Amino acid sequence: MTVLLLSDAHAGPLALEASAAVVWEEIAASGPITLPALLRRLADVYGDTDPDEIRGAVEALLEDLVSRSLITV
Repeated sequence: MTVLLLSDAHAGPLALEASAAVVWEEIAASGPITLPALLRRLADVYGDTDPDEIRGAVEALLEDLVSRSLITV
């Protein structure tokens, strides 16, 4: 999946693969969502995953998306 910030003519595309694409799809499908709710949804998608186990990776991805102005918190 490729994401592009259309409001910035100088922004390059960002390729989201594997779990990062799933995170993006969950955010897009739900609209505004809290981190705990997003973690629960992702844990459901991946089956027997504990939300606390994926928290760090999801937070890092969200921070990257915020820094690129692709999402707001």
